Amino acid sequence: MKYIYSIFIILIITSGFKNITEKVTLKIFAEEAIQKKIIGTDPIIVINQFSTKIYSKIDLKHSIFKNLNRKGLFIIPKNSDLIEEFWGEHGKKNGAIVFVEANE
Repeated sequence: MKYIYSIFIILIITSGFKNITEKVTLKIFAEEAIQKKIIGTDPIIVINQFSTKIYSKIDLKHSIFKNLNRKGLFIIPKNSDLIEEFWGEHGKKNGAIVFVEANE
């Protein structure tokens, strides 16, 4: 659990998005990060500490993935050794998007 908090602190410090109060869909958020090469094309999606999905296997039309606050979304960059401890080689290769407070 302490590793999760460490990850969030690192992500807050290294967040590259300018306007964190605007709303965004998961698809747009992911596409921006993929385009900037922060994450791979199939990142892990972490909804809470117990729920993880693979981006290519989720339904992006589901209401939970729309109208999200940027301030509640964080990226764990690809090629992080710490992410490999939690989600294996796939996580290390692609990175992760983590919901902290996705919806208001």
